[in-house]
Amino acid sequence: MVNNDRDQLNVAVIGAGAAGLVATRELLREGHRVTAFEQNDNVGGIWDYQEECETEDLLGRNPNRRHVHSSMYSSLRTNLPRQIMSFSDFPFIPEVMGDQSHDSRRFPSHTEVQAWLEVFAARFQLRQYIRFNSQIVSLRPITSAAVESNSELPASLNTVPRWKLIAQTVTVKQAAQRAEQAPHATEANGAKNQAEPADPAASQPIADNDSLAADVGASLEASPKPAEADDIASHHPDSNRFHFRHCGKQKCSRHDSTSNSCSSRFSDQHAHAHSSHTQSGSEQQGSAESRRTAESQSGPSGCTEYDFDAVLVCVGNYHQPNLPEIKGMDDFEGLQMHAHNYRSSSIFAGMLVIVVGASFSGEELARAIADVASQVFHSARSFQQSTPRDTITRVAMLTELSSAGIASFQDGTQIANIDAVVYCTGYQYAYPFLEGTGLVTSHDMRVDPLWQHIFPPNVAPTLSFVGLIWKSLRNPQFELQSKLVARVLSGRAQLPSRPQMVQDVADFYQKLIDCGVPVRYTHNQADIMPVNQWAYNAKLAEICGPDVPKQPDWLQALYAATSVHILGRPDSFRDEWGPQEIAVYDIADKFCTQMLQELHDHNA
Repeated sequence: MVNNDRDQLNVAVIGAGAAGLVATRELLREGHRVTAFEQNDNVGGIWDYQEECETEDLLGRNPNRRHVHSSMYSSLRTNLPRQIMSFSDFPFIPEVMGDQSHDSRRFPSHTEVQAWLEVFAARFQLRQYIRFNSQIVSLRPITSAAVESNSELPASLNTVPRWKLIAQTVTVKQAAQRAEQAPHATEANGAKNQAEPADPAASQPIADNDSLAADVGASLEASPKPAEADDIASHHPDSNRFHFRHCGKQKCSRHDSTSNSCSSRFSDQHAHAHSSHTQSGSEQQGSAESRRTAESQSGPSGCTEYDFDAVLVCVGNYHQPNLPEIKGMDDFEGLQMHAHNYRSSSIFAGMLVIVVGASFSGEELARAIADVASQVFHSARSFQQSTPRDTITRVAMLTELSSAGIASFQDGTQIANIDAVVYCTGYQYAYPFLEGTGLVTSHDMRVDPLWQHIFPPNVAPTLSFVGLIWKSLRNPQFELQSKLVARVLSGRAQLPSRPQMVQDVADFYQKLIDCGVPVRYTHNQADIMPVNQWAYNAKLAEICGPDVPKQPDWLQALYAATSVHILGRPDSFRDEWGPQEIAVYDIADKFCTQMLQELHDHNA
């Protein structure tokens, strides 16, 4: 897995979701020394379902609230067929997962995706490189003088910064304690959400390969597990109704959080004690060299300071809610929440509910809530999908809410007796550990400046972002982006000059303006965009080198067929397919079978 003939750097990966896992693997393949940091106690990122939600701030407006990373809800199934969620050499099919697969459907439950990512981490022995329960509180470039005197950096990187990273050990109990100390913006008595049991449709196996499944299963069992904290507690809501009186009044509190105080202490002084973190034997063996070069000092509140040659930010973009400006939002006395905190439709039983936003999550949640609500009013600027159900009424964009429960809409319509509002209005990009550096800004859903949505030109390539793009096949794209970063750091791939990258970013922004694309769609790569995912991915593959093939045609064909199918059959696309869809699925199955065989041959 390690190539010792290239430049080997000490690299940090922030996050161990799908992007962070494949980034860690690609860096290791290039011979780099890797330490990944994950704030939760398991891999998976957003797919690691958390039943709890941010009950003290269901709108997600308080920056100092207790954060829950996952935005999964209990009944969620993928909106893409599992085959196109595969990595290029690790198919997302039950035969790869062995007894870890519990949902063989083409559009499986979120729990199946999580299980597949755990199998991926086991197959490539990635857990030993991950520091779990580690939250990044600060990331700062080291001065130019320090860079120029560092002998480990190759000559091609001697004018870019190295990085000082501060991580804090966090457990669920500690997070809950911080939340209890913070003023709560809401009062809530929630319900423990009961996930519907999966009832996978029977499917025929693509290939009979028990030996590989057994190998991967054994690898999963033998893989080092995250060290459990001595005392970890988890908060779960315990009833199925919220107190509405204060739900709309989501006021921010400017108290000092533990992580902020930790960061500020390090900015004022250096800690002199060496780290005393405990690790399993496997972890010590697997990444001891990485830790010897990276970890320097330990400070108060469980903080540890590290030096790295490069850092990949792989934190995802589905955890910081984006909210529209609605007049009277703070006066409304009913229930308000962002989709980030939606877990089950049961709390909306018998209510009059407004769902704001008509992207995929808006359509899905409107239909789910309509199953139990008295009436759902679906509010958006425009709608793409076909005629809704009888219990869903489409209305114009919500503009105002009143304390009396009256909702006003852009076309002048008013509806009384509204009980709840659910905002399916997307997410903001948030990197609190970079605040104050001036390296990138995040405004109106644009992270600026980034060359190819990855590298800030002024510090490229030692700081990079993986996974910002949306309206794309994310896992294959994570892999390509990670491969490019790993190869640039090793010297096997080259970036343009810094002035050229700055100009490329300016040219891209001008193209968006010329095409009338709003700023908030900067990282959108839908097929109608000036640069779609297929052209972008082909460019990344070309920069990586001739041994990285372009994505196969069946991937684009299956994506296109699925998109059309969703629009035509929003309620049944996951389980009812016509001849056209089945024909494309058959092609995808053949390619996944081929990947499975290649994986088996490599494993033999």
